[in-house]
Amino acid sequence: MLELRDWSALAALVNVALSLHEAVRDPLELARDCGFLAELALAQGNWSAAARAATEALSWLAKVDRTGLQVASQAASQGHESGADPLTVRQVDRWLRVRSGLYWLLLAEAEAARQSDLSLAITYYERARSAVRASETSELTVRILRRLRAAYFACLLYTSDAADE
Repeated sequence: MLELRDWSALAALVNVALSLHEAVRDPLELARDCGFLAELALAQGNWSAAARAATEALSWLAKVDRTGLQVASQAASQGHESGADPLTVRQVDRWLRVRSGLYWLLLAEAEAARQSDLSLAITYYERARSAVRASETSELTVRILRRLRAAYFACLLYTSDAADE
């Protein structure tokens, strides 16, 4: 996410986009908007809002019509003189997996930050890891794996502390 600190201006911008995308019922854009809201909430320490927004992003992403994305991509490439090729099924699936991985990661981070149930956060980190293939987006994969390792380590510490008592 950008290193902006004007959270209220960024939130206002995302909310305007959200209103526009709700009007046209575009699940892909709505998922992205909710993802931005989740990142904003995480940056502000609002774990509950981050979890809600990440869950909503995943819900919208599940409603994306892959075929519709390909048709839109083909239409866009035919309407532009840039010669851009339309997206293939493989590219659409990859993009959706990366988005899914990011939204699962955001949900996991919100749960881990709440520290209410690290096992739930670990479950979400695992879902993020399974959604994203390491060869596709190394930066996101490394971020997921680092957070997953930290959560497992924290879980191990809490378990060993409880056993010592």
